[in-house]
Amino acid sequence: MTKCGGLLERALAFKGSAALRTQLFGVSEATLVRARARLRQTGSLEPARHRKPKERVMPAAEFALLRVIMVRRPNLLWEEAAVQLYPLVFYKYQGRQIKDALYSRGWTRKKLHFVARERDNYLRGLFCQLFHAPGQQFSARQFVFVDETLKKGQDAMRTHGVAPAGERAVAVVVKRLLAGRTSALVALSLKGVLSKTMVDTSELSVTTELFMTVLRYRILPQMNPFPADRSILFLDNARIHNKMQVYAACAAVGVRRGARARRARRCA
Repeated sequence: MTKCGGLLERALAFKGSAALRTQLFGVSEATLVRARARLRQTGSLEPARHRKPKERVMPAAEFALLRVIMVRRPNLLWEEAAVQLYPLVFYKYQGRQIKDALYSRGWTRKKLHFVARERDNYLRGLFCQLFHAPGQQFSARQFVFVDETLKKGQDAMRTHGVAPAGERAVAVVVKRLLAGRTSALVALSLKGVLSKTMVDTSELSVTTELFMTVLRYRILPQMNPFPADRSILFLDNARIHNKMQVYAACAAVGVRRGARARRARRCA
């Protein structure tokens, strides 16, 4: 019977005679010889069948692939990330290994920040340059901001993901219909809310037709020709805002429109 663990350690550390050692610990001299050889070779007194196999350390090239996967979908669970990585590296990592690889390289689990697919930081920069260009003079009283917001009855999106330390975990999402949704179309100026329209969107979405109805009959009648107050209309880059009907309706009442406003995040 093979002795292992603390018994072998005490037998190896015993300084007395071999006969006394055998009598005290029940360990033969041949067992001690094998234990010393195993200790030199493996650094452990445990036999091979008792030792846990050494886990594979993720190479830098494979972690680069994992990083691409997690940047695109930071809300993946560890096991889901392992499934995504397998066809690329042909090695089945465990979820614990994925977690250790990320955490050891400075990634942490944090709350997700959702951004719309239509968001474009490059166009946002161009928009800021337009309003800060020399010779441009605008007043805050001229601005009217219009956007949609909604209250969802349920939300199945995960709220946390992973990202490098010091950076946000950003997940790009596509807005989809969920039960019990109520949308609001709001126009806001410096003096307060110009228009507020509540729409039950449980079975439909805010379409171009619905948006145009609110724009023509509730928002534009409260605006004035440029350069009077409330004469510049700001919209984000949502698809329903990038329609020629929107620009035509603005031009019909003299609301200011900038050059190529379709992609500049404003209809003015």
